[in-house]
Amino acid sequence: MASYTYDPIDLTQPTIRLARLLRGKSNDIQCEIFQAWLNQPEDIIPYEALSYTWGSTGLTDNVNINGSNLAVT
Repeated sequence: MASYTYDPIDLTQPTIRLARLLRGKSNDIQCEIFQAWLNQPEDIIPYEALSYTWGSTGLTDNVNINGSNLAVT
């Protein structure tokens, strides 16, 4: 499976990336990453934010994002 690469973010307007968690198989983590724009209140997608860090950055595991693998700590 190919390695995930981020698409360039649209810097011409207020934009964020969101990750939608999907149902995986067993211990697999699957999600979709997409851009959301914050300049039109009627179109804003409701979201919850999470920021985290723990452990060594040398230990990684794979997450399936948009059909590609991304190594995460």
